[in-house]
Amino acid sequence: MRKKLQAEMVELSKTWH
Repeated sequence: MRKKLQAEMVELSKTWH
């Protein structure tokens, strides 16, 4: 249901580095 949110979190985690 909230796959977009998780996908954004994953991308954020990658850009966080």
